[in-house]
Amino acid sequence: YGATFASQAGPMGYPRALSAWRKPFATRDGHICVMPYTDKHWNDLLVATGNAALAQDQRFQSIAARSEHTSFVYETLCKILAEKTNAEWLALFERLQVPAANINAPEDLQHDPHLQEVGFFQHIKDDAMGNLCFPGVPVLFDGKRPPNRIPPRLGQHTEEVLNEIAVEST
Repeated sequence: YGATFASQAGPMGYPRALSAWRKPFATRDGHICVMPYTDKHWNDLLVATGNAALAQDQRFQSIAARSEHTSFVYETLCKILAEKTNAEWLALFERLQVPAANINAPEDLQHDPHLQEVGFFQHIKDDAMGNLCFPGVPVLFDGKRPPNRIPPRLGQHTEEVLNEIAVEST
């Protein structure tokens, strides 16, 4: 977009991604992310939310039309989603098979069902600091996630390292 082709004139960036309306959507009790990409997603969403007339609106009929009218499309979705709670919307979108997810506040993350199910948070007991909770290591090695561990204390390995390199400690 914009400068992909040397002879192309136009603004930089993908217009759909740059729309001020394309962001997490406010609901009655929080925010959700909704990604109705296909024509079926949009039609089902609009009909199920009582907006069947909009489902027939040319601006919602195809990806090309939705892209051309991005701000209108997402502003409309913003107004629709403000009417119900996250739980109500997520239940509907799951039934419609429209991708959607709750937007968590940081303090809600440790109680998120998916993060709990995948063991995202790891609990460590440290003699000096007590019980700690850390996000798990985000990669797998040989199919396993390495455990989190407490970093060494200041000076904890000094003697060992100095002995390894044959330097006398003072």
